[in-house]
Amino acid sequence: MEVRTEASGAITSLRSAVICASRGRFNVLVETPSASTPISDVVARQAQHDKSGLRCLWLFSRPDFPLSPGLPAAFVGRTVAGGYVARLPGNGVPREGRSAHRETDWQQSLSLDQLISGAFGGRFWYGTVRDGRPATVRLDGEFTKCGACGEWTNLCRAIEVLSPYPGSHFALYQLEDVPAHLLGELMPVNLAASKVGPIRKRYIRDERSSRIANSCIRCGAPQPGPELVGRGGHLSPITQFEITVSKRLATATALLPASRWRVSLAGDSGTAKGQ
Repeated sequence: MEVRTEASGAITSLRSAVICASRGRFNVLVETPSASTPISDVVARQAQHDKSGLRCLWLFSRPDFPLSPGLPAAFVGRTVAGGYVARLPGNGVPREGRSAHRETDWQQSLSLDQLISGAFGGRFWYGTVRDGRPATVRLDGEFTKCGACGEWTNLCRAIEVLSPYPGSHFALYQLEDVPAHLLGELMPVNLAASKVGPIRKRYIRDERSSRIANSCIRCGAPQPGPELVGRGGHLSPITQFEITVSKRLATATALLPASRWRVSLAGDSGTAKGQ
C-alpha cells in the first residue's frame, strides 16, 4: 500500500490534512478537517470525491457531524492517558446533542489504529446486516386451526432478522410489510417441519385484494390476516434458522434506524465485542 500526505484547500474554508493511499485499484483518502470547517463544505467535498471515484474516511475533531451512508466518518478524541480514541455514532442521540466526553453518546469506541486498519481491511461498513455474512431469522406468530380443513398450522405474523453485530439489534418487519421479493431471501422454501405452510403474496378472493399470506400446512388455503392475533394479544417464537445475507437484504435493512457506520473486529466473524 502506497501512502502520501498533503494539504488541501480546494473548497473555501476547508483546510484539511489529507492522507492519500492506494490499495490495488482503489485510491483512498483520509481527511482531517479542522473543527471550524462547516459541515456543508465537508459534504460538498465528499460529493467531489464520489464523482472522482475516490474513497474517503473523514476523521472529525468535532462530535456533531451527520450520520449518513454517504459520509464515512468518525470522531477522534484524546484519552485520559493521552492517546487517541475513535468513536462512531448511532441514531440514538441527535448529532447536535453529542458530547465529545460522554461515551454513552456513541455506539462504538475503538482505537484509531483499529479504525484505520478496519477501513483499509474492508471491515468498515454501513448497515445492520452485511452482504455475504450470516444472520439469524426468527419467525414469530401463533398456532391456529385452519378454517378450511381443520389442520393446526403455525401462522407467521412477523419476521425478525437478528444481526450478529452488537448495537444493530434486529430488523423487525410485520409480515404484511415485508416486500414480496425479500421473502425468498429471508426463509427456506419448506418450513413444514415447523408446521408453517407456504408464505407468499397471493390474491385472496374473499378479501378481493392481494397480500402476503400464510397457507395451511395441509390444504394450502390462505389463512386470516393479522387482525386475529393469538391468545393474550402477543406473538410467540415459532422457529429460527441461519441465512447468508443477500445484497438485496443488506440494502433493504440499511434503511432501518439501527443502521450506522461500524467496524467489524476479529476477522469480521460477527462475534467480537464492540462490532
